[in-house]
Amino acid sequence: MDRDLRRRARLPADAGTRPGSSTVGLALALAVLQVLVAASSSRAQTGAKSLFEAGGSAIVASPRTALLPGPGKSSGGSGAVSPVNGRPPLALRYSVRLVSDADRNGREVAVSRTFRSGERIRLVVQTNVDGYVSVAQIGTDGTAGMLYPDPAGGLAMAQVGAFQDVLVPGPDHFFRFDETAGVERLFLVFARDPAELEPLALASTMAAGQVAALRWYAEREHGAKNLVLEEDPGAASYVADLQGRVVVQEIGLAHVGR
Repeated sequence: MDRDLRRRARLPADAGTRPGSSTVGLALALAVLQVLVAASSSRAQTGAKSLFEAGGSAIVASPRTALLPGPGKSSGGSGAVSPVNGRPPLALRYSVRLVSDADRNGREVAVSRTFRSGERIRLVVQTNVDGYVSVAQIGTDGTAGMLYPDPAGGLAMAQVGAFQDVLVPGPDHFFRFDETAGVERLFLVFARDPAELEPLALASTMAAGQVAALRWYAEREHGAKNLVLEEDPGAASYVADLQGRVVVQEIGLAHVGR
């Protein structure tokens, strides 16, 4: 049996006389392998979750390549590029903890869960790099109020470390859904530097025009294919801006009667 296998695998008689054939074949095989590895690596870095977990070391796929097609034609290339200005993408992980008397720390549930009136929750946010986080609640009249950080402390209190839990409204507080069914809408804002937040005019209270500007910014990033969203099958959701710009994500917490 072994002899038969060797006989079938034998090269043609003239194979050894072809100049450079083995060298060319090996080089071609290595080139194909490198392309496959690069493509696999690029795909692994296009999801919001993988970008978040990579922290500040992520290399992302360009939003104008075949991997993440944007408007217009592809720019070609391997599809793996460094973010603008050499900065890594900014990414958030966010979820909700459902609080009870028996579990004051709370059980993590998906933001997309339908809640019930009377349930108590905390919002949990993590960032992939050090930066500044703000959370605002949008009222039914289109205005908004800042939930985090404490408006009395200003944006200086919004500084957070990478992969640290930001608990909103706080570790010893929670939100309770009232008896009026509906959708509570929140803005999550994340920037690397507080100066980047200034054009967004974040404040303890924001007029409808300011809220509209936040929403316009988020929609612009979505439209440019810069913002990547992903919901984990478990409980968390992820959002990343591929170009390392400010992340503005609007989320809705739906609740019904008891």
